[in-house]
Amino acid sequence: MTDAIAPRVNAIGRTLDVHFSTNRADWRPDHPDSTFAEYWNPNQGKLSGLWFRRTSYASDADLQAEMIPILNRFAGNNNVVPDSGFGHPFDCHAVEISLQAMFDGAMSQSECDRRGSVLLATPPQGGPAGFVSVLGSGNGQL
Repeated sequence: MTDAIAPRVNAIGRTLDVHFSTNRADWRPDHPDSTFAEYWNPNQGKLSGLWFRRTSYASDADLQAEMIPILNRFAGNNNVVPDSGFGHPFDCHAVEISLQAMFDGAMSQSECDRRGSVLLATPPQGGPAGFVSVLGSGNGQL
């Protein structure tokens, strides 16, 4: 799907990000010991970044702990290319971070906003690409 859509999007001067199922940051190949890099590296020059979707009820510490390995890899560690192909590392946005809980009436808009702030405050991770941080959040006012 990326191979079909990315050339059209990139040709008009836009970039393409991907959004997977909950708690997924890649669609790595289906073989033993496949890696995050095996998905992202072939998408250099096609994808600009990730809209990471996560479960609703994680603690603040777990929210950040889940983002750190993604940021670390996007900083060029663990054999991930340090440039997305667009002159910067792959971007990481945290989206739909509390959507189900808010839909169920179990979480307020202000709590969703607060959780977005927690994710935006995740410590940047450094590597060959420099420091990479969460660039934005969704499902809130941020």
